[in-house]
Amino acid sequence: MSVPKRVPSGLFSYRHNPDGTWDSICLHCYMTAASTPREDELQALERLHICSPMGASETVLRDTLMTLRDLLESPSLSLEVRAKLTEILERLELEIDSLPPDPRLK
Repeated sequence: MSVPKRVPSGLFSYRHNPDGTWDSICLHCYMTAASTPREDELQALERLHICSPMGASETVLRDTLMTLRDLLESPSLSLEVRAKLTEILERLELEIDSLPPDPRLK
């Protein structure tokens, strides 16, 4: 298991959201390191960020699977698309519950 680590300053990308808030995305683990209404507050909040011990690939995989699960539960999803997504997930033999716990949810 990898050890959580702090990220050097400057390894973050900023996103300006439609609601006017700003997000700082860690370019090491791809997690949202900070979210605030003011862009000038991001750097101070970034100093508190510790990367996920799961690492980037497991974080991206977990987020993708969670998105697919949420999509499958959507009442507006057509039966044809729902069946195809279920088939793909079964073929990959991937289950969200089989992944290690997400440390962001603690």
